[in-house]
Amino acid sequence: MADLLSSLDLAARARTIVAAATDVHVDVAGTAVAVPYVDLDGAPMLVLPAGMAALLGEDRMVCLRLSHASGASVVLSGSLAPLTCDLLSGDARTAAVAASRRLPARDGRTALLQLVIDAVVIYDEDGPAGLDLAAYWEAGPQEVLARGWQLARHLNAHHGADLRALAAGLRRTDPARVASAEIVTIDPEGVELRVIDREGGWQTRVAFGRSCASLREAGNAIAAVVAAGELTSER
Repeated sequence: MADLLSSLDLAARARTIVAAATDVHVDVAGTAVAVPYVDLDGAPMLVLPAGMAALLGEDRMVCLRLSHASGASVVLSGSLAPLTCDLLSGDARTAAVAASRRLPARDGRTALLQLVIDAVVIYDEDGPAGLDLAAYWEAGPQEVLARGWQLARHLNAHHGADLRALAAGLRRTDPARVASAEIVTIDPEGVELRVIDREGGWQTRVAFGRSCASLREAGNAIAAVVAAGELTSER
């Protein structure tokens, strides 16, 4: 997946990292704190305890670091502005509520702050590189790299029987012999599948045969792979 990320141009890579992360690191009174956030089309919206939001709001300039599993990271610099939930789209409100559930309980009061971005720097194996803001906003994330984990979580939770049938088809065995099968990762070109059956545990990669640009395409490709696996398992 790291190679697929590095194959994107810098702006798309930065947008993908911003869309993929679920926490952002902020400096609060000299201490680095990870807080949940929601990606609003490239601009992070922080979901914070109300007291922490008041402290951050005093800073005229902040830098937020978002890290990726590949080791790359993006630093966004700018100022924080308060948001009201009523101004958000339905999807953004739902995401904000989900993010707030990961905050310490305490009094339950939360606040929303959005970063007004002045500068973007990406750090990867080639070192730091500043990005043109216009290019950053014009680029979009590679959706499957950014949010494939969400699709994997859905499929693992609700389509376990299909995944077990796929695993059985790969080994040409009876699905009843497969105790569990789950998707570990999804990328634009395939999935990593982890399986436990009567012979033990194993992991394999299942290729789509084409590159998928969106989660919808990846979902359709997985459905096609599952259907092919079911046909194979019946032979």
